[in-house]
Amino acid sequence: MKNILVPLDGTERSLQSVQLVKELFDPKEVKITLLTVREDYKSPEALYETENVVKETLPMLESAAKQLVGYSVKEHVGFGQAGETILEYAASNGMDTIIISRATHSGWSMFVGSVAVHIVKYAKCIVIIVPEKEKK
Repeated sequence: MKNILVPLDGTERSLQSVQLVKELFDPKEVKITLLTVREDYKSPEALYETENVVKETLPMLESAAKQLVGYSVKEHVGFGQAGETILEYAASNGMDTIIISRATHSGWSMFVGSVAVHIVKYAKCIVIIVPEKEKK
């Protein structure tokens, strides 16, 4: 069974990764982990604060998990810099593939490091990049 990591940030764009999972993988062949990283709480100081942040973040992951009926799905909230936290989670949990969406940027922002670029550059597993679909 393959372990698939799907980082989500709560945007419609990031949820396109969930759709791709359904298109590419049979529920019987994969375990899915939906991960969101809270960069605004890099080092929560109290357990109470951490628990509250996780509680306020989980509904977004649970909503995405509802789109994966029939799949084995785990939800996880991480803390820290998104790119590094995703890579650390993937390495520590034996992920075979990371499926991450990318934002379409123009101008100078194309040259600024993004989470997806960081993942592609440093991941020790397969990375699938989901391009942002244009709205009609």
